[in-house]
Amino acid sequence: MKVLLARVGSVLRRAEAGPGAPGEGGMLRAGPLSIDTLKHEVLVEEEPVKLTLTEFKLLSALLSARGRVLTRDQLMDKAMGTDVFVTDRAIDVHITAIRKKLGTASWLVNTVRGVGYRLRESSEDND
Repeated sequence: MKVLLARVGSVLRRAEAGPGAPGEGGMLRAGPLSIDTLKHEVLVEEEPVKLTLTEFKLLSALLSARGRVLTRDQLMDKAMGTDVFVTDRAIDVHITAIRKKLGTASWLVNTVRGVGYRLRESSEDND
């Protein structure tokens, strides 16, 4: 029953994403970060950043959420699919790698303790 509820929940979350969700194409931007989902390119201050497919999907999901907090489960569903079972710590490892690769723009990825992650709109956001 738990697995069924988890799968139904993930389908509903994906349905809520609606237009503009990662993978539908177009440019996503926040601060110095630009993501072109059609070309699968990530730029920080116009410099290309190489990400793995999973890292790209995670970053795109965070950017598409526009400041909303995404739980680790939501991020797992968006990046790896609903039928892949990984630990919460796997997401943490990917987020750490993304922050390293973003360099000076690492402040964009914000941890919401006990909940998940969100993308900051500006470096002054401190909540």
